[in-house]
Amino acid sequence: MGYKICQVCGKFIRTSSDEEMCETCMDRDTMEYSAVKNYLVSHQGASMAEIYTNTRIPLKTIKRFIQDRRIELR
Repeated sequence: MGYKICQVCGKFIRTSSDEEMCETCMDRDTMEYSAVKNYLVSHQGASMAEIYTNTRIPLKTIKRFIQDRRIELR
């Protein structure tokens, strides 16, 4: 078992896996991803600003989803 620093909040986490986030941040990430994905299903072609305005998911998080190729904006 090793220690890492959560890439989102900076807390030390004890892990034996490749996880880069603490459990709290993973739970929040899952909820935020779901909200963005659901918004994009019903609003195809939405911009980052539109996603933020209508979901209140932080732009930093939306950018991370794009960088991680979890979502794609057109």
